[in-house]
Amino acid sequence: MRVSTRSPMPGATFWVLAISALALIGFVSGPVAEEYPLAVVGILAFMLVQASLPACRIRTSTPVCPANIAQGYYWIQLVLVTVLVGYFGFSQGVLPHLPSKSAINLAIGVHVVSYLSFCVAYQCMSRATVREGRGRGSAPGTAYLIVPFAVVGVLGFLLAHGGIGGGIAGVAPFDGFLHPTNNLDTLGADQKESPCKLTDSVSGGKK
Repeated sequence: MRVSTRSPMPGATFWVLAISALALIGFVSGPVAEEYPLAVVGILAFMLVQASLPACRIRTSTPVCPANIAQGYYWIQLVLVTVLVGYFGFSQGVLPHLPSKSAINLAIGVHVVSYLSFCVAYQCMSRATVREGRGRGSAPGTAYLIVPFAVVGVLGFLLAHGGIGGGIAGVAPFDGFLHPTNNLDTLGADQKESPCKLTDSVSGGKK
């Protein structure tokens, strides 16, 4: 007699899927939704993960745990922010210019790929630890996966801000350290250059 190892879908997962489905309908109904078509993929990716990867589902038994915090963060990024974008679009904020729509869509796609990579890796690590009887310990040999995830995350951040310059400008500026004319200069206003003293003395002697 074989015992199924697949976890049944808990009630919390059902409600997460239902709320995400309503968010998908809300985004599609937004006036700006057609400008960012890849945002729909983010909501669908989150729903796919919750439905097919048991290790990545919300755990009601331990509400405050790293897995729930990670999934909550991704839900805000891929679902909640997406709905807001569908109605209000993107704001320039402190950026020197707003990235193009193609760059924003590409950044959304990179973000979705990074989320799916994280969830697949987490699911594989969970199966490995359960199979080897190590409880919740981390599987050794999978630490190298952090590097591509970090690269994809940084790439998505830069694309979302229109490049390296925009990414630096979006993080670095602080009150009191902004250049009056150049948003990329975060060292404040420069001291005015004074003319050479030797030039002053020569010109004064000629007068």
